[in-house]
Amino acid sequence: MEAILAIGKLRPVIVVSSNAEIATAAEIRVVPIQSYNPGSTLTTARADIERGDRPHWLHLADFGDTLHEGVARCDHQRPVLAKQLPPPVASLTAESLDILLKRLSDYALLK
Repeated sequence: MEAILAIGKLRPVIVVSSNAEIATAAEIRVVPIQSYNPGSTLTTARADIERGDRPHWLHLADFGDTLHEGVARCDHQRPVLAKQLPPPVASLTAESLDILLKRLSDYALLK
């Protein structure tokens, strides 16, 4: 008999699926948001991230109680079951969404 160990962490995400995909698909695409924790790789690379020198990481400003300052990890885009996601708490502006989609596209070209 094998033991299976799973460690999970609830993490805020940005949904990058279209409205049509969200309405009809069982899985939708998300990009996780990670915090700048002291001593982490993200914190060490923060100046590069804020300048846009890391195409797979996108700096996100603080939005008060909705979203704390962090990084959208384009290199960790994943499909998740739509039924597992809670209702949305915020929306990106059109400009912010354009930047995120460009970063996802740039990262895909680097792979």
